[in-house]
Amino acid sequence: MTNNNLALTNEIFTISTNIKNIGLEDINNHLVELFINDVNIGKKYVNIRANSSQTIFFDLTLPRYGKHQGLIKIDNDDKNINNCFYFIIDLKDKINIDIIDNQSNPYLKNILLSFNINSPIININNYDTKSYINSSTDNNTLFII
Repeated sequence: MTNNNLALTNEIFTISTNIKNIGLEDINNHLVELFINDVNIGKKYVNIRANSSQTIFFDLTLPRYGKHQGLIKIDNDDKNINNCFYFIIDLKDKINIDIIDNQSNPYLKNILLSFNINSPIININNYDTKSYINSSTDNNTLFII
């Protein structure tokens, strides 16, 4: 969905959507809109043949961390049952990263900590193999070296 694995506030990132025309008729100059928190963020016009699909990209930025409600909506067509797609963008203000490294790689640590220049958003937990297996961590990012 994004072009980055790490999205930060006030930095441009891209989301994409794949729109499939499941109708019996081609759609021409149909408006596709992106809404975030009920604010219209972007508009694109599309032409999609019947039983074909097209990927559309929107560039956006979000002013704050937290959960943001998203909606991608397309104009009415001959099958209106699927013209709205709802989703959540969750910008985490803190990212917990686990590193399994028996030798403590300083390069990786310095790269990750460079994200903390303006505000501390990266928290690193270092482990060796044995201590990681015995830990009860549930972070979603893991480096194994």
